[in-house]
Amino acid sequence: MFIRLIFLCALFVSGLYLTSTVYAKSSVEVQKNLQTAVFDVQNMTCPMCKFTIKKALSLKGTDKVSVDYDNKTATVIFDPGQTNQAALIKAVTNAGYPASTQKAKK
Repeated sequence: MFIRLIFLCALFVSGLYLTSTVYAKSSVEVQKNLQTAVFDVQNMTCPMCKFTIKKALSLKGTDKVSVDYDNKTATVIFDPGQTNQAALIKAVTNAGYPASTQKAKK
């Protein structure tokens, strides 16, 4: 009887240990310092062009790319530690769609 009690206590303690290690993982998210750039894109002649532009702008460091055919613009959210606006412009220009940073409209 005494051995049974020790065995049950050992199981209980080991169960608590295993449970605490399973839930001890940190859920802290690292916040990135992201920037947003809007580009005026030339040579968009059809709505399908946006897929080529989006692929060209999907470089390492880009978080989100959206292309607006109607306004002929591309909006890119990116990590400035991994890429920059010049690299993004070069990538989309090399794909056949010359781009420039959009000027602020008044």
